[in-house]
Amino acid sequence: MIKVAEDVVAGDKLMGASNVRTDLFSGDGTAQQELTIGNVPISSMVSVTELGGPTVLTLVSGTPTTGEYSIDLDLGVLIIGGTSVSGTDNYEVVYNLGDGRLEPLLDWVEEDLVVSTNVGTLTYPVEQIEYVEATTGTYTGPCGIITQGSVATTQVLVDRAARTLTFAAADAVTACTVRYRTTYKPCGQALEAKSQGEFCTVHFTGVDN
Repeated sequence: MIKVAEDVVAGDKLMGASNVRTDLFSGDGTAQQELTIGNVPISSMVSVTELGGPTVLTLVSGTPTTGEYSIDLDLGVLIIGGTSVSGTDNYEVVYNLGDGRLEPLLDWVEEDLVVSTNVGTLTYPVEQIEYVEATTGTYTGPCGIITQGSVATTQVLVDRAARTLTFAAADAVTACTVRYRTTYKPCGQALEAKSQGEFCTVHFTGVDN
């Protein structure tokens, strides 16, 4: 039995979860609104931000007022001081998990990247790139992948260690789509459907490491 950091269903391959988590919550315009984080216990808070401003709220130990919040790290109950903003996904909550968790395996990923000064950076560590397509720029279309040397027009230079994609300056690429396989490996398999923060029965034997 192990806690899961994200919702899982039976049969999901699982990997170790990142310690830092980010959740979005909706405000409802009420005074002292309570939000509940499912991943408990929490070891520490990183930030609570009211989006739109944005405004970073201040953590207090007592009753929070406007611009402040309080948190019960064991129960995951967070109170927004004053009157919360009403809408959808008004609050971004970043926190550290209190103990080891598993989450569904992030295997193949397709990302739309912004390219700045000819360079785009992948979000996850990369093992294998299937394709890179320039979507905005003087050149658009599939790019020939190289891993060393000088990049020529219609090519992209991949630095796996740095997670970067470098395009030819003449192509003026400002956006691209990339499909790639991450370096993450499965360490178990969920045997039942469970929600974020719940204990799940996990099968560890016979799964690739």
